[in-house]
Amino acid sequence: TTLEVPGADVMNDILKLWSKKKKHSNVIVVLDTSGSMQQDQRMQNAKLGAQEMIKLLHDEDSFSLLSFSDEMSWLGKGSPVGAKRAEVERNIASLFPEGRTRLYDSILEAHKYARSAANDKLITAIVVLTDGEDTRSQTSLTTLLARISAGENGDTVPVFTIGYSTGDAQNRELSDIAERTRAKFYKGTPENIREVFKSISTFF
Repeated sequence: TTLEVPGADVMNDILKLWSKKKKHSNVIVVLDTSGSMQQDQRMQNAKLGAQEMIKLLHDEDSFSLLSFSDEMSWLGKGSPVGAKRAEVERNIASLFPEGRTRLYDSILEAHKYARSAANDKLITAIVVLTDGEDTRSQTSLTTLLARISAGENGDTVPVFTIGYSTGDAQNRELSDIAERTRAKFYKGTPENIREVFKSISTFF
């Protein structure tokens, strides 16, 4: 039996209905702005990748940006994409690389916020990009993993991690963070980072 392929109008109606029924997303991007991000146009391409993700989000979605080097800085929390898309893109464009790498503290900070903002009507997720090992945090990796790991019921906020031109040891740490939260680790380079952000966007 050959099934008839729906016409274009029918497919458009199906996609519109799916879009209405689909849960909206609350995406928190945690972006490394340490001094090493100056190398090989890492910062420039990372910003392009994050902006690419913004373009793929729906107007009803929410977006938060936490940058980190020596300190952490929120550049918007729960910003409605439809109303503040241009502002969010400007915030990303304004980032400048300097300082050390406060990675673990920043992931924990984002996770605390994500848990407080999560509800059954939203897909809440964290996306972390870093190009090096932690050199600044008070939180240890062991403590971080214990705080963010999924419980027996699977209750957690997924933390997608991007190792941006990182070595094997750092990739293992980032992979462990993603695995403990039932998310995914990606290897990123200045050449593929936009595609990496696009790939992560498919989960939302």
